[in-house]
Amino acid sequence: MIMPMQIRITQIAKRKSGNLHYIRKRLKNIIWKTVVMSLMASPLCISCDDDDEVTMNSKFYLSTKVFPVDSYEASLSVILKDNSVVVNELQPNYRFVACATERLSKDVKITADSDDNLVSAYNKANDTEYNILPAENYSFTNKTVTIENGESVSGDSIKIELLNVGSLTTEGGYLLPVTISSIEGNNLDALSSNRGVVYLKIQNIHVNVESGQPAEGTLIADRSGWTVKVAPTTRGDAKNLIDGTNSDVARDGGAEYWLTVDIGKVQTLTGIRNKCYASSYSPTAVEVFTSSDGAKWKSIGAVTISKSGTQYIKFSKAVETRYLKYYVKQGPNTVSLTEFDLYAK
Repeated sequence: MIMPMQIRITQIAKRKSGNLHYIRKRLKNIIWKTVVMSLMASPLCISCDDDDEVTMNSKFYLSTKVFPVDSYEASLSVILKDNSVVVNELQPNYRFVACATERLSKDVKITADSDDNLVSAYNKANDTEYNILPAENYSFTNKTVTIENGESVSGDSIKIELLNVGSLTTEGGYLLPVTISSIEGNNLDALSSNRGVVYLKIQNIHVNVESGQPAEGTLIADRSGWTVKVAPTTRGDAKNLIDGTNSDVARDGGAEYWLTVDIGKVQTLTGIRNKCYASSYSPTAVEVFTSSDGAKWKSIGAVTISKSGTQYIKFSKAVETRYLKYYVKQGPNTVSLTEFDLYAK
């Protein structure tokens, strides 16, 4: 015997059995209402009232990016030329900002300070030889900044002023590690583990190169004992540069262009002459390096030179070296050198 309720269900099923659209629509409505009700009941609601939880989940770090903070950068380089600061227009005041990994629900003050103990670890990790920046050569003009409610970047900056830069003459340059020393309302567990330090790098480059033909010395006539290497992004045999012909070593498409020369023994050099395939293929800015071992290079300066089929660079003071590197900083997309010579005395 079929019960009345069973009859009712059977009748409905018969009426709707051919209407799959109706069934799908009813199921969709049921599922949607279930999802909405679940979200309303969820403790992960976006409009969370627990301000402390939002703040506590943030990690704090420093960045050299000031305006805008669109990427994290861990270092700021300051170049001194002949003991004078070369002002970088993007970072004139040597500033850092404090950042959080998410927008905060209340104001948080961040204080920064230097940590000289990090210099040796940096040198070991990066194969550098930076010295600790002496305390008398810098001053924090502002150490504490605030990341305001609803923001993830401090509105003001941590600022450092360099002092008496003329005394910064030690080889290897100087390093000032800056880290977060305190976080208001938080302990340092909220400090980012991999972005907690930024570095102010100071390098003193003594510019020893000028455009023009050397007044002292003569061209080294015998280049048979020289070993020349060129950037892998160039085309042409490196020997082309010392074979006395018009064969060249060239780059295309603005690729990196450099060459190194081992002249076989230490000599007192006074300048460079390079010949180009044509003036239209000549570099317009070059940086020159020397080395004691052919592996670690030290810049003796960069120089702007006029386009010409034959170009000259003179050293302000003669350089004693066996190894020299010539690096093209600026020039046309195609740079083509045919000969490379050195002046010595």
